[in-house]
Amino acid sequence: MTMNVQIIQTTPQELEELISKLLEKYTEEIKESVKPKEKNEYLTQREVGNLLKVSRSTVYLWTKSGKLKTYSIERKMYYKRKEVEEALVYIKNGQS
Repeated sequence: MTMNVQIIQTTPQELEELISKLLEKYTEEIKESVKPKEKNEYLTQREVGNLLKVSRSTVYLWTKSGKLKTYSIERKMYYKRKEVEEALVYIKNGQS
């Protein structure tokens, strides 16, 4: 069995820097792969009304007009908090 051996001259400091860079790279890759995905928080019509300080009928009208989007979960209607907060900017400005 023939083995090819290549000797590279490097200082201990250069080797340490190389290992450090590799570890940093792999650590970042691992962090990204196990990063938790953004979880949606769902709100009921009543919770949206309380959050926006409006009546449930106003929330219903905004939903019917398309200003707010609902999601059906187990035959109940919910709103995503993030989308409600984003829509609030447009609602306040009188836009749809």
